[in-house]
Amino acid sequence: MGYYTGAVFEVAHPDFSFSLGGGGRYDNMVGRFLGRRCAPAGSRSASSG
Repeated sequence: MGYYTGAVFEVAHPDFSFSLGGGGRYDNMVGRFLGRRCAPAGSRSASSG
């Protein structure tokens, strides 16, 4: 999670022992590949791996 540069969120429910989803901003990581600064955000769900 060290690649996140801003707010990070997690979606949880007391009936599950795992995170249902989460995400955040990762400006610096994407910028490494593009060669310029950008402002991306992303998320994931438990079903997407």
